[in-house]
Amino acid sequence: MDELAGVEPLVGATLETVLLGPLLDGRLRYWLADGAAQLAAVDDEARLRRLMARGALARTGPEPGRFREVALLHSDSRTLHVVERLRPADQHGATAAGTQFSLSAADEILPATDLWRTAADWWRDAFLSATARGEFIVIEPGGWAPGSEPFVLAIVRRAADGTWQSYLEAAPVPPGPLWPASTGPGSTIHAPMSAQNLGVSGLLIADAVRGWVATPLDTVITFGTNPDGPVPAEPG
Repeated sequence: MDELAGVEPLVGATLETVLLGPLLDGRLRYWLADGAAQLAAVDDEARLRRLMARGALARTGPEPGRFREVALLHSDSRTLHVVERLRPADQHGATAAGTQFSLSAADEILPATDLWRTAADWWRDAFLSATARGEFIVIEPGGWAPGSEPFVLAIVRRAADGTWQSYLEAAPVPPGPLWPASTGPGSTIHAPMSAQNLGVSGLLIADAVRGWVATPLDTVITFGTNPDGPVPAEPG
């Protein structure tokens, strides 16, 4: 039988599965089962940041082959139970580690910081982590329901000549100056994979996303499997 280590039991408690959005400036966006969006301050942002958008947390599949991160919420105590993905154990089964975080009320009005730059770093780090695991990411409007547009896709693929290329695709065409003009439904940026090109991916994603949401908190990351697999640390 699976065992959940590291989480204090809540006898008789009802836990609700919530969809996790971004964690920015100490505030976490999440969506309840009924679709309502919530914003909360987290007691230990650094610890939660080390787990989120790294392929480490429990997931749900909004559609075949796509995955989003979820957690368990005990609303009465304002406690978020973050469950790490199952990993092989011994012959007795699998184990899952769990971590608790305390939530408190947070205003929608954020401190006077550049939240979009913080979000750009969040998406860049998520893309880098996904690339190493053999996954891609899609940034979409937040909420449980899957959609077809708007979106920003970030993926690294192996070209016909064997080199690795980074691809960013956005629809609709971003209005910002960083993306090329297009007469089609979307716009694409691709370049040889390098630390520099991957490093600016977050800024390009943010430039596209800000064309269709008022705040980056109203987004969610969807993960999928890269058909070319993980990118080596020093791709050839």
